[in-house]
Amino acid sequence: MGFGVSRPNPTCIVPSANGDDHSFREASSVLRSREHSVMASFLDLQLMGFKPNNAEPLTLFAPLDDAIKMKGDYIGNFTEYQSIFFRHVLPCKLSWADLVNFSDGTVLGTYLEGFKIHVTKSGGNLLINGVAIAYPDLFYGESIVVHGLREVLVVPEILAESPSHMGVDQGEF
Repeated sequence: MGFGVSRPNPTCIVPSANGDDHSFREASSVLRSREHSVMASFLDLQLMGFKPNNAEPLTLFAPLDDAIKMKGDYIGNFTEYQSIFFRHVLPCKLSWADLVNFSDGTVLGTYLEGFKIHVTKSGGNLLINGVAIAYPDLFYGESIVVHGLREVLVVPEILAESPSHMGVDQGEF
């Protein structure tokens, strides 16, 4: 599977400049109530200072707290926190309907430079990097949509060994 994209991403929605919908705060609250507290905390730390009408729209793939805890090397390893969060965030807003309409093999860039999300379909499931989306549209707000995962998206060893540069992957959508 190549790193090209099967089609451009026309679905990124620009948030309305009218009003403040507090969608990041609401998303964080929903995440906390549904056993996704770790990702809610990352969202709070990274984004709460942004006003929704100025922030870029986002898609967050949020693994369950237990999935993050099971990856024992993440807990307490503060240097990994930014990587964990950034690899689960897309710089555009994609609903469940958008995701299921992608062609099998579509590749999306994340905020972790070099880390791609590969969208595939298998046995009636939609997978991102081999992980099924367990809770589609867990939260849908003006500026952010959240999909729940049962597992953490893992950085391939080749990428993990290369020098780290955090930032939006400039690859094509």
